[in-house]
Amino acid sequence: MHVPPSLHHLKAQARRAAAHRTHQTHRELEARKSQAAWYASATDYHPLDATQQQPRADDALLQRVRLGYCTREELQEDFEGQECDHCGKHTRRPLVHYLLS
Repeated sequence: MHVPPSLHHLKAQARRAAAHRTHQTHRELEARKSQAAWYASATDYHPLDATQQQPRADDALLQRVRLGYCTREELQEDFEGQECDHCGKHTRRPLVHYLLS
């Protein structure tokens, strides 16, 4: 008599298959995308738990960036923007550009 697998077992298999495919995709991207190569070298594909690794003050700063707050330089009326050190693009919001690009 054949007993079908339990729902719990099927979900566990699906999670493992999804994790394996994601890992495979990242490995394929490493050769073509610098962001993927950086992520692999920085984390070894073990996501960092940011809540346990940064001081509360840094967490508050990151929340401000997420909410769109400007840096002090950006608030100055004479601030014309600056050139990105990484890609050379001129931008009025250098921090946001750096984090998102």
